[in-house]
Amino acid sequence: MLAVAALTLTACGGSAATAPGSTAASASASATSPASSTAASATSTGTAAGARVLNVAIAGDPIGFDPYLTAAANTVAITWNIYDQLVTVDAQGNLKPDLATSWSLSPDGRTLTFHLRSGVRFQDGHTLTSADVKASFQRMLNPATKDPDASDYKVITAIDTPNASTVVMHLASYDAALLSDLALPFAAIEPAGVNPSTLKSKPDGTGPYELASYTPGQDVVLKANPYYWQPGLPHIPTVDLKIVPDPSTQIADLLAGSIDLLPGLSGEQASQLKGQSGVKISQAPSGNIQIMAINNARKPFNDVRVRQALSLAINRQAVVQGAWFGYATPVGTFLPPNSPYYVAQPTPYDPAQARKLLAEAGYPNGFASTIDLPSLYPVHVQTGQIIAAELAKIGVQLKLNEVEWATWLSQDYAKRDYNLTVISHTGRLDPDTLLVRFTSTYPYDYENYSNPTYNRLIAEGRATADVAKRKQIYAQAQKILATDVPAVFLDVSDNVAAMLPSVSGWQWLPLAVDQLAQVQMR
Repeated sequence: MLAVAALTLTACGGSAATAPGSTAASASASATSPASSTAASATSTGTAAGARVLNVAIAGDPIGFDPYLTAAANTVAITWNIYDQLVTVDAQGNLKPDLATSWSLSPDGRTLTFHLRSGVRFQDGHTLTSADVKASFQRMLNPATKDPDASDYKVITAIDTPNASTVVMHLASYDAALLSDLALPFAAIEPAGVNPSTLKSKPDGTGPYELASYTPGQDVVLKANPYYWQPGLPHIPTVDLKIVPDPSTQIADLLAGSIDLLPGLSGEQASQLKGQSGVKISQAPSGNIQIMAINNARKPFNDVRVRQALSLAINRQAVVQGAWFGYATPVGTFLPPNSPYYVAQPTPYDPAQARKLLAEAGYPNGFASTIDLPSLYPVHVQTGQIIAAELAKIGVQLKLNEVEWATWLSQDYAKRDYNLTVISHTGRLDPDTLLVRFTSTYPYDYENYSNPTYNRLIAEGRATADVAKRKQIYAQAQKILATDVPAVFLDVSDNVAAMLPSVSGWQWLPLAVDQLAQVQMR
């Protein structure tokens, strides 16, 4: 859920949440019988047989391949192609059948029933049943698993499997965000009885690709899943995800033709490739929100006046131009502008007022602190450098600490051991899944922010089916965030991908994933 992975968040307010008593009808075009599933495998193999390998550049190594044990976007971008969920999403943000062909919610909103697609097989060959779904969520919700996203699904209190093709989820209460959350890659379905320790290196899903090999520091090779249930997919039999950390090398490899596709370009890379002959550019709005996270539990940041001063002293437009080369939009809240729940908040640049607030807080001459910058993501490092220069103008002297990605995840994110840091949070299908991160009960509230009124509003929003009422609730919540400044909300980046002219079919989804099955080559 972290990093600058490319995605787009499209308006999905009313369609994202199934209201109590409603039913989602089966999509017959997506459903396949056991016989047609076999035909799909043959079609997939035949379609892919004449294509060559698709070479894709990625910035760093995945943190294993277990979808329940990673918070890193560079990992779920890969596992999306190996696993499926009960539901999925299209490019417009609409929920669609995936492993479930239909679903319905009881009138009281506390029972969610799914009917599974028939004939689906895992990569180990065994057929998907309701037992696999139940086992998946049981492992996800087991505290011993330590799934960083389990709290998004904690409303599920029990799961019944009346037959092999029916899954009945019992909920503690109505949850407006649950159905959308079930489309996230963190809700992947894995086989029952699998040894969880093997999934880190040997994932077993029902998705279009399976893991062929992984050489740390070199590449991740995916091959077409021969059992995949969607007819004609994937188009390309082998995808070689080459680990190329250096942005300049990524561009050089693309121009040399050794890389076919470069997703998730930084603004600097996009500006270098703009107008370049022999390269196609795909650009779309993003839901990635870059923030300067603040540890609200540490002095002097436990004083709201200090946090407000930091926000006033940072010129967001300087960040957009300096770090993103213009491929971003300044924001003052924790929702992207293309969310139907977004309410613009003021982002004034006022160093004089910032100095005044620091003096009122007892720091007339400023103070010294540290800011952690994940070295895997150059744009965050560049943003941190710009922020340090901006804050120096009001007497706040920052020491820049570049940290490895694994260190950032364990130290800053999990242990909350930092003062300031720069990171991006990827967009979600429902506003709750972003805004809940600032509730004090959220297990990864790594800003250590606490506001009882904010907690109450977020709880109300998740329990409300009416979209208009939810918009009112989230408008209040965003105003609180803008006032309390638990983090400085900086910008929302654009999605940019570059590819050779031979590549087609690339499509942005409103999730931090790379959808590879639809990509074609000539």
